[in-house]
Amino acid sequence: MKKVLIISVKESSHRTDRAIDQLKKINCPYEFIRWKSLVFKNGELFSADKKINLKKFCAVFFDIPRYEVILRKKNQQFSFNLSNELFLLFDQCRKFNIKVINRNFILSHPHYNKFTLSQAYFEKNLSAIPTLHFTDNKFEHICESLENFDIKLPIVVKQSDGSMGEQVWKISTLPDLRKLLETKRADNLVFQPFIKNQGDFRILVIGGKSMGIMKRTAQNGEWKNNYSLGGKIKKYADKKMERFSEKVARKLDLDYVGIDLLKTKDDYLIIELNIFASFEGFEKTYPKINIAKELVNLLIA
Repeated sequence: MKKVLIISVKESSHRTDRAIDQLKKINCPYEFIRWKSLVFKNGELFSADKKINLKKFCAVFFDIPRYEVILRKKNQQFSFNLSNELFLLFDQCRKFNIKVINRNFILSHPHYNKFTLSQAYFEKNLSAIPTLHFTDNKFEHICESLENFDIKLPIVVKQSDGSMGEQVWKISTLPDLRKLLETKRADNLVFQPFIKNQGDFRILVIGGKSMGIMKRTAQNGEWKNNYSLGGKIKKYADKKMERFSEKVARKLDLDYVGIDLLKTKDDYLIIELNIFASFEGFEKTYPKINIAKELVNLLIA
């Protein structure tokens, strides 16, 4: 049996840890390497000084292609987004007929982030929260555009390559917007109207089928519903919402995706998608569903 290659930030991250546990249960050999150890040299791939021969693997399990480095002595933090490297690796896997999850989507969206996703929703005629993106985050320009598009404060500003509810700001006043943009002029940001809600919904879709719905509700005094930020979670039943989520995954050609939705009076609105969705909260909500098993089956079944 050929090995499965795992590329992740660290073995202890929940998604990676659960995948490794599942591979061990079925006695499938694997090899683990860290994102930050990768070296690309003249078409060849190395982990530090060790050459990686992709052809010896039957599948590659990719965790979130991003990592952070904190220099405590200098009080500095750097975030490395590896979307270009991810695209190249996916393309090599395609050439060698190596299985990966969400290959078609990644190869069609080489610069995967909240901005490019927002364009994909409307290209596929999927209902989503209106999203603005600017090539220059100049305060006056953004204020003028918000007025022209009739988007009123408060708004939500998101770092386009952020995840797990981080790098997201609710802006209620123009002075607060100006202050934020003073340090974000050159950053890749998206701007959305803030929609008041009593919670949002996370649906995991694997292989075209919904695994269930998790309702997420912010703690008292907070506005972010993310489980990773302390939001409350519980099961939720809505077959129509599940069918909508399956349609989203199908239209975007996604094998695995975490879909975050708001429920309106007449429809659903996509907040955002996560193609490297964590499922720790989902497995706590649905303990009888083994998401890691489903993901491994996508790779080696």
